[in-house]
Amino acid sequence: MSVEASNKILKVFGILDIIGGAFALIGAIGLFGLTAMVGAAGAEGAEAIEAAGGAALLVVLAIIALVSGILSIVEGILSLRAVKDNTKIMPVWYLAIVAIVLTVISVVISIVSGNGFSSYILTIVCNVLVFVAANTIKKSVGK
Repeated sequence: MSVEASNKILKVFGILDIIGGAFALIGAIGLFGLTAMVGAAGAEGAEAIEAAGGAALLVVLAIIALVSGILSIVEGILSLRAVKDNTKIMPVWYLAIVAIVLTVISVVISIVSGNGFSSYILTIVCNVLVFVAANTIKKSVGK
């Protein structure tokens, strides 16, 4: 992949990262609200234990969504900055790796909870494309 193509990929996905990060933050707020509703449901006995387990899983998902949203916004901003100055690519490269790891964790949690992982396929593809583009620019800059 050429540096010009990598810059275009970073520009497009930088904008998409900012938009997606904003949606992830909104989703995290919704998950925290849903957790509060599950906790306040007033179940008793075995149902209370099951509800507590579900609430704990929702808290973990909400925290991952919150962290992912913030990282996505930061990655988008840094991607747009790196397009203008390719020597500033390293933070994007690191954040792309972190985004891939967080997406894999989300996929595992989603599979364990029985929701499948089809909704994460686009996210994984986007994160891998950003990583490949950042890696290409990193190699051309020589860092």
